[in-house]
Formats: sequence, structure tokens, C-alpha cells
Amino acid sequence: MDSSSNSPPSEPLARLITDELPSHARRFDAAGHTVSVRSGAVEVDGHLRAVTPAGMAMLRRLLVRPGWVVSSKELLAQLPRGHDTHAVQTAMSRLRSALGAPSIIQTVRQRGYRLAIDPAERDEQEPISGRARD
Repeated sequence: MDSSSNSPPSEPLARLITDELPSHARRFDAAGHTVSVRSGAVEVDGHLRAVTPAGMAMLRRLLVRPGWVVSSKELLAQLPRGHDTHAVQTAMSRLRSALGAPSIIQTVRQRGYRLAIDPAERDEQEPISGRARD
């Protein structure tokens, strides 16, 4: 009996999943960086970066309307143990550090945070509001 017939049928499936999943990740350009969001990590300029669950929750919230300002209060609701805006500031600092490119997320003074989406990625129907700073 041929030993190759004993190989589990899941091997081709596992390879297919490994090869195909990255192509289905949410991709965008922000602040001159190419970003791809996966289920538990973020790829920035081709480098896979580990991001905490809190950071991923905030990043996913920012991705609901890329380029639009999300208030600290809205981001606070994404944090499991957040009780005040200081928790958002701390989690945002950690997220920016984890991404290795802090300019991907901009602080909009007195309003919140937004992804620094490159102009080519913006939806022309929905103008980006607020003045941002890094």
C-alpha cells in the first residue's frame, strides 16, 4: 500500500487556508504605510506585528469608517476594563507602539482618533473631518 494514501486529507486544506487567508485580510494605506489587518495580528509594510486584543478591538472600531474621527468615549466602549479616557490613551499608545508606525493612527485634538488614510483610499462621498496631529 502506498504511504502517500495514508496522509491526512487536511494537509492540502491547511495549505490552501494558509495561502489564501492573507489575501482576504482588510488592507489599506495610511501615513505612507501599507497595513493589512488579520484576525489576531496586523501586517505593516510586510512585517507581521502582534497586537493585543484591546488594540485589535480599537483598530477594528477605527476601521468601521476609515479616516473618520472616533471619539475616545466610543473607543472606551471597546476596552474590556476601560473606565476612563486614560485607559484609551494608554491602549492607543500600546497599539501605536505595536504597529511600529505610530503615524498610522492620528490624534484629533479634543475629538478622538482616526486612521491616517491616504487620499487615494478615502471615500469621496464622506469627507474626513477634524484637524489631526501625530
